Order: sequence, then C-alpha cells, then structure tokens
Amino acid sequence: LTSRSADSSVLICDACHAVAWCSDPCRSQARRTHHRFECRLRLATLLMEEPPWLGKLFNVFRTITQKSVGFFRTNLESFLNHAPDFGSQGEHICSNYSGLLNLTRHLPSSSHQILELNILCVVFIRMLRRAGYFSKAERNIINISRSFDERSLSDDEIMIGKLIEVLVPVVNVNTHPVHVQQEDGEQLTVAAAVYPCLASTLNHSCNPNLVRISVRDSILLIAGRDIQPGEELTDMYTVHWTDWDTDSRKEYLQKTFHFECECEACRENWNPLAEDEEMSKEISVRMEQFRQRNLTENTILKIIKKYDM
Repeated sequence: LTSRSADSSVLICDACHAVAWCSDPCRSQARRTHHRFECRLRLATLLMEEPPWLGKLFNVFRTITQKSVGFFRTNLESFLNHAPDFGSQGEHICSNYSGLLNLTRHLPSSSHQILELNILCVVFIRMLRRAGYFSKAERNIINISRSFDERSLSDDEIMIGKLIEVLVPVVNVNTHPVHVQQEDGEQLTVAAAVYPCLASTLNHSCNPNLVRISVRDSILLIAGRDIQPGEELTDMYTVHWTDWDTDSRKEYLQKTFHFECECEACRENWNPLAEDEEMSKEISVRMEQFRQRNLTENTILKIIKKYDM
C-alpha cells in the first residue's frame, strides 16, 4: 500500500515515509523481500510524481525483487522455456512464477520497439544494482577474473536482464486493475496486479458474463448474468459494448492486447444505442443482459461495503 495517510491504524515505513502496511506480518514480509530494495531507491516517492501508467511497468521490478538471484539462477531454464499452451490439456495452473512466465506475451518486432525494451532492461538492472540486489561477492570475483568497469554487466545481471526482457511483454498484456470502493460506491483504481490463473483461463468479451471485483488482495469472479450450459466464461479487458462502438473497441484491443476481437458483440457489430433507436427483440435481450450484470455488480459491492470486506 502506498499512502500518505495519517491513519494511525497503518504502519508507515520509518525510512522512506511513503509506504504503509496494514499489519506487522505484512510489513515484515515486505521488508524481507521487495521493500528493502524499493526503499533504498525511494521508488514509491518517485512513482507518485510520475504518470499512473508507469506504475504498471514496475510490477516487473517487484517480480524480480520478491525473489533472490539464486532462485532465478536455479529456475532460469524452465522460466525461459515458454509454454503458452500449458493448462489447455488439464494441467494444474498455479499463480506462481512458472504460471506467470507461461502467460501470453507479444515480443517487440520493430527495431525501435526492441531498442526501447533493451533500454528498459538496462535501466532496471542499473536500479537493481544501485539498490544492492546483486551479490557484491560475485562482482568482486568478476573484478579479479577480468577487466571490469561500471558499464559492464555481471553474469547474474545478464541473466536477470533476460528475464526482464520476457516479463515486460507479459506484464503489458496480462495486468488487471486493483480497485478500492469509495464512500459513494464508485470503484477507484489504485494499482495494477498480475493474477496468472485469471489471466491464463479467461478470454475477453465486449459482452462478458462474469463480473470481476477487487476485495483486498483477492479478486472475486461472479456470474453477472444467466450463463447457458457450455457457454464460455468471459472477462472484459476494456470497455463494454454499450460504451464504445465496434470499430473503436476492436482498434483498442488490437493496439493494446494484440488480438482481433471475435466476441459476439464484435461479430454482430453491437454499438451503443442512439437516443432515438428502436428497441428490437434482439436489442432488448442484449440490454437485459447488461442490466443483469450491472445489478449483480452493484449488489456485490453493497455487500462488500456493508461487511467491510
């Protein structure tokens, strides 16, 4: 939790004063892993001064700092062996590092995209080095064994760079927003997170049959309307068909997530209703599904607020 709140129930970092935790176990876990590196860089303060979208990229940074260099060294071969179809034959899918690195990714294809990714990898490696993530012992060995200066990269730094090169395209298309409910009932986006099980099992639809709601550090998926036997369960990556016209939705999905949407709403060219548009039987069915889903979402949010979940 990044906060400047004066709420006495939270535990604020006494070093950077920019991050707070809900409990001592939460604080202890963060200090043992990612926060000791982020704190040295004053990363939370830096991100407060930058555009919100930049925070999503730093999911990559935290994905690295939550584990040691030794962990990645031990598992490097399996992590780099991309198996995007894993789980399609009934294999057990977990929200772990293997599940994360097997998610769909779209590697850069143009020279300028490749250059941007390489620059980002180097920036992250320099930040990790500055934060003390890499072993000083390894760097001392390198200094003795071969000519070395600060512009060189150690073997472990190169290894982590290879993982970052994979993680950036993964995070770009597999993050989900994290919301908190405000007093007026509206949901405010406060962060982005990757849920490998969720990202690997649900496709997008502009007319989704599921409702996705953030509850603390978990995600709830609820049937938002009647779902027929054999009907695919679908999530929504972008706005609903009632908000954007078909061409705009398809263009956004192609640009952001790199796929041509073939959901029912796009195949049949469902567009927001004009004020004077006549309600045909087909449109009435669509609107009833829309109302059911909205009612379900609002009901769940009221329950969460009532019981302070």
